[in-house]
Amino acid sequence: EAARLVNAIRDEAESNNRIGIVEVMGAGVGHTAAHTALASGEIDAVLIPEEGPIDIEKVVQRVHKRAFGRNPKGYAVILASEQVKPELGLGEPGKSAFVEKFERRFEMRNVRSRVFVNRPQHYLRAVPANSKDKVYCRQLANCAVDCALAGYTGFSISKWLDELVMIPFVRNAGRKKHLPLDGTIWKQVMNLTGQPEFPA
Repeated sequence: EAARLVNAIRDEAESNNRIGIVEVMGAGVGHTAAHTALASGEIDAVLIPEEGPIDIEKVVQRVHKRAFGRNPKGYAVILASEQVKPELGLGEPGKSAFVEKFERRFEMRNVRSRVFVNRPQHYLRAVPANSKDKVYCRQLANCAVDCALAGYTGFSISKWLDELVMIPFVRNAGRKKHLPLDGTIWKQVMNLTGQPEFPA
């Protein structure tokens, strides 16, 4: 659903020669942003918390090269996960130093704002489950009930390869599954966008 929305935003950006910035849910990890970028195929830069503090000027330069460089297309779409550092301030675009840098760099005569921000968190969270989601959730629930009836406690259910397994709470309590920067998913995102690393 996020990819569908991003593709619509890409059409809007292209039709008006604008810069679209989309912030998707993430709670401090970049999985949603990375998978959205790969499913969409229409992203010019992806920003995730795992990269650490980013150099905003590098992002601006990248967008300039991608949208207005040797073969200019005249627009760009940036995808950001929540909790990217430094704080992007996309909740209040009028006060965002990140947005202001883009506005100044890509200012157009007679255009009040060339940059627009979309934060579809609640819209995406409310999307109905598809068939795959429903089957997966049912499998997790059935396995949890079977294990509980067998006398096991203090565990959660997860999928490992093709099997459902019990994970003791003590093994995953307080942890987040970060997106590895040297992993396949992030390498595919970098290849898709052609972006450099943005850390400050």
